[in-house]
Amino acid sequence: MEQDLIKDLADTLSMGLKCYIHKKTLRVISFPDPDLMFETDFNDDWKVEFSEVKKHKKEYIEIKKMTSYASFQIMENFTSTVENRFIRLKLEDILSKRKPFRNFNELVHQLNEIRQQWFDFNSEAEMKYVKLQLELNDIKI
Repeated sequence: MEQDLIKDLADTLSMGLKCYIHKKTLRVISFPDPDLMFETDFNDDWKVEFSEVKKHKKEYIEIKKMTSYASFQIMENFTSTVENRFIRLKLEDILSKRKPFRNFNELVHQLNEIRQQWFDFNSEAEMKYVKLQLELNDIKI
């Protein structure tokens, strides 16, 4: 149960949605960032969820998405675990140049031998990040 909730929160954040959890019931509410969309673009479910959080803001904790810096750290940490020296050097080179996120993901998706390793590594890091946020906000699962 705990791991499933943490994984769901991490997956929701990775999809770019805003994510809130009720302090007592642990109900999770997610919707697109209203600052990035017109409210008319919200579907009816998102409007209901957004209204719930807005109406009971003190009862919910926002689980924030990872900063770009933290995401970059994950890519660096993963790169150091890559055993194939050629691939590791290529990833290190990509991380030292412009547009590291796009180029890193582009290369990883082309390389079947490390693609799943990256997904697993990144997923685990995102789950640790979410778990830490829950702990810092005294959310007991």
